[in-house]
Amino acid sequence: MASPAYLKARGTPKTPADLASHDCVIGPRAFSRASWTFTKGETVISVDVAGRIYTDSGPGVFTSVTAGLGIAIMSSAMSIAEVRAKRLIPLLRDYKLDPVDIHAVFPGGPRPSAKVRAFVDFLAERPKKSDDL
Repeated sequence: MASPAYLKARGTPKTPADLASHDCVIGPRAFSRASWTFTKGETVISVDVAGRIYTDSGPGVFTSVTAGLGIAIMSSAMSIAEVRAKRLIPLLRDYKLDPVDIHAVFPGGPRPSAKVRAFVDFLAERPKKSDDL
C-alpha cells in the first residue's frame, strides 16, 4: 500500500524488485527482517527493502503510509476504508504475500463466553483469502 502523494513523488513499483529503490515502512510483521517475500504462480520472489521508518504497531504503519512516508505491507482490514476512498493504493496485486496467522487467546476459566466462541468459530470457518479488497 502507498498513498497517492507518495506514488506521485516516487513512482509506482511494477514488480517486487522495484521496492528496493523505494522507502518502505517496516512494520510488526516484518520488523525483524529487511526482506519481503512474494509469490506469483509457482515463483517465490524475495526482495530486500529499506526505509526510514520501523514500527512495532499496525497503527504506526497505517499512519506512516497515509502520511505519504513510504510503501508498506498492511492489513486489508485496517486499510479498506482508505482504499475505497482512494487515499491508499494497493500495489503489486498480481503478487501474493504469505498468510498471517491469527491466534485467539481466552481468559482463564471454564470456557469463553458465547459471543467470543461464536466469533472465533466464524473466523475458523471463514475461507482463507489473500486479498479482501
